[in-house]
Amino acid sequence: MFASLQGTVQSKPKALKLLGLGPAQRISSEELRKAYRQQALKWHPDRPQNHGREEEANKKFLEIRESFEFMQACMEPLKLHNLSG
Repeated sequence: MFASLQGTVQSKPKALKLLGLGPAQRISSEELRKAYRQQALKWHPDRPQNHGREEEANKKFLEIRESFEFMQACMEPLKLHNLSG
């Protein structure tokens, strides 16, 4: 899963920027999902506003998806830590 991430998403600040989030100290899972959904809808290659620039939209859409997956993976240890006490 993360092999493809090495080429585009290299840090939390870059991932947050791609998702339209600022460098906030704490971001909830809900805020992360909401930001992902908003950016994914904006850059989906099948959206009428992206006709004529499908290649750019596809690249951006994939970067957004990878950023979301990267941030979810970063947040997973925090969830496990919170559950353990």
